[in-house]
Amino acid sequence: MHPHSLPPPLPTLWLSPFPPEPPPAPVPSPSRVVADKERVSLPALWMALNNGFRWRMVLRMAAGEELTAPQAARGSDLRMSTVRKHLGQLRKLGVIDSRPGPDKRSEVFFLRASRRPEPGVLEFGACRIVLADPPQPLTPTG
Repeated sequence: MHPHSLPPPLPTLWLSPFPPEPPPAPVPSPSRVVADKERVSLPALWMALNNGFRWRMVLRMAAGEELTAPQAARGSDLRMSTVRKHLGQLRKLGVIDSRPGPDKRSEVFFLRASRRPEPGVLEFGACRIVLADPPQPLTPTG
């Protein structure tokens, strides 16, 4: 060793009476969150309901209403393709369900009964939403 050189540095050691905490689990990207049939993850629920139109559709369905895309679009300035995209996203994230409509090209979207266990309550497994003003079923006028 040369007289003017420094010795190699010692490795850094961290002494703690507690074992190191494991790193937090990665949070899935909301675009990759797909819920099972009964439990909707919080990121998926937030992504689904963080839009005024989608929230209004869920509220309509919370009252037991079943909607096709044209019915959902009534009273909205959204294009039909946008309405279908929003309803599809709610379905993909597990918030609502759909079944074939009266004709081959239509779908009927609904909030299944297990998601609305009682009036004013929406159940998503990861969270329960209690509505301040429960939606009332629409009554036909005529």
